[in-house]
Amino acid sequence: MNAINTYKSSAKGIAIFGGLQVFKILLSVIRTKCSALFLGPAGFGIYSLISSTLTSIELATNCGLGTSAVKDIAKAEGSPLHTSQAYTVLNRLVWITGVLAVLLCGVSSKWLSISAFGNTDYTWAFALGAISLLCSQLMAGQGALLTGLRKYRYITRLNIWNNIASVIITVTLYWKWNVDAIVPAILLSSIINLVFSAYYARKINLPATIVSIKSTLTKGWEMLKTGIFISLSGALTVLAGYAIRIFISQTTDVVQVGLFTAVFSLVNTYLGMVFSSIERDFFPRLCAVADSVDDTSVAIRQENELLILLLAPLVAIFIAFAPMVLTLFYSDKFIEAESMMGFTAFALFLKIPSWTMSIVFLAKGDNRTYFVTQLAFTAYCLAFNTAGFYFGGLTGLGISFIPAYLLYIVHAYLLCAKKYEFRFGWIVWRKLSGYAASLICVCVAANWPNPLVRHILETLLVVSITAIALKELNEKLALTDYIRKKIKR
Repeated sequence: MNAINTYKSSAKGIAIFGGLQVFKILLSVIRTKCSALFLGPAGFGIYSLISSTLTSIELATNCGLGTSAVKDIAKAEGSPLHTSQAYTVLNRLVWITGVLAVLLCGVSSKWLSISAFGNTDYTWAFALGAISLLCSQLMAGQGALLTGLRKYRYITRLNIWNNIASVIITVTLYWKWNVDAIVPAILLSSIINLVFSAYYARKINLPATIVSIKSTLTKGWEMLKTGIFISLSGALTVLAGYAIRIFISQTTDVVQVGLFTAVFSLVNTYLGMVFSSIERDFFPRLCAVADSVDDTSVAIRQENELLILLLAPLVAIFIAFAPMVLTLFYSDKFIEAESMMGFTAFALFLKIPSWTMSIVFLAKGDNRTYFVTQLAFTAYCLAFNTAGFYFGGLTGLGISFIPAYLLYIVHAYLLCAKKYEFRFGWIVWRKLSGYAASLICVCVAANWPNPLVRHILETLLVVSITAIALKELNEKLALTDYIRKKIKR
């Protein structure tokens, strides 16, 4: 495959899987905006602590079954009996792990309230919220069935209805009962989403089958082995986020937690969309060439170039117009966190090389190295975060992500070079450093004391970065030729 077709393949993946992400984001804007208005920073902080605690427990108990089982079901495609057997085993496992999550959360609800809020006032919140963990795990099993059988039409419809229902429930309950509606909204949304998920899963007709306990243990262990590293890696990120929220809560108050969560969610949701969209195409393509050092290096270089060109203009906008973005998505009460958002957005740009290299470990089947690398990154990122907030508040916290990702680039690159003889090439480093320097200029302009000069500089820099990135994207994707063909039709 020539270079331009490879770039187009990645761009096509972004278009297909990004479309659904854009829809989710549009609804998320409504939900987030209403949540910010009805809850305020303090209420947003309470929601953050409850939801992040539940998510941490979910990741610690789900064993990555929603991801690992996809491979088993996909392998059985074409044989309804084998598919039914795989799904039966999976269904038993999600019930076991789901009930385990409920029991764990319910029994420890008092301690969870104390650790998160410093009191027992929210014991009931965690006890009731535990039910949502079972719903989520059952949905993961049904989602694995739909994904493994490539029922993308069902998956798209399911996501649309789930997101619409969640927005309606959340906005209505927050409008009526404000902070008191946080747990009911989480619980009711998860139940409604499970109903939709079960509806589409039942559309797949599978023959009845009997799977023995011995067979369940054997096949189930294979699913668990595959998913456990993925689950642990995901849990590390969530647990680190939970730990920093607890640190902020204990050091200051829930208002600061709410501001941190708002910024972190905004940057990771809207800028992170590029990563999540491109991964669907990048990961399988990298797996296909994983045995070739040269092909792997080429694929990663191209993916880095594409990500740099796509993210640079978006990051520039987030840095330059942070107050407007925060007001648009939340309210003017969140403008206090504008400096943190600018630095966090810039740090996310630096995530590009380390993210693409971490995918190499999974493509090579080196799950242990992937997990250890994620563990190390989580450790020093958490250390930087706590120090950054302690010495510099929210702004210091945003700045702390920058050295964390720079260290991760070095860490991941040295591992890839040693284990797989990987080399980036000077083109990626040149583009990364060039656009990074431009984004630093945007940061400087965003803090210029004179408002008129500041707005002029910000606008000129954003327009320049966007124009250059679009020009380079056009060279790689032949965008103008594509547009001309569409117009002629």
